[in-house]
Amino acid sequence: HTARPSDVFRAVGGFGPVAGRLTRLAAFRAADTGKDYDVLFADVDSPDLHRLNARVRAGLDCTDTWPTYRPHATVAYLKPGRADRYVAATPPLDRPFTADRITFGGRDRQPWTIL
Repeated sequence: HTARPSDVFRAVGGFGPVAGRLTRLAAFRAADTGKDYDVLFADVDSPDLHRLNARVRAGLDCTDTWPTYRPHATVAYLKPGRADRYVAATPPLDRPFTADRITFGGRDRQPWTIL
């Protein structure tokens, strides 16, 4: 709920790089979410992201819109029902990554690099 990058920096400053692995394609389907589009995404396996999420929730006033934190990287927004073909056609990804910075965007949409 904050619009101040300094608040975010206080919550996550000094966290360090985030390591993880893209594991497979999956989807949030319009039929399940009530949206008018499917979301195609790569699941992310990253204990670092779980720890970072915990710091954000502990250090900032925020609203969780889903009951379970599920780290992912959005690939595409698709017409309803289209994501399944990509999920079915794509083998496991098994792609490691390291993120070395966090960018915060406030209500003014101005990007601020936090880490």
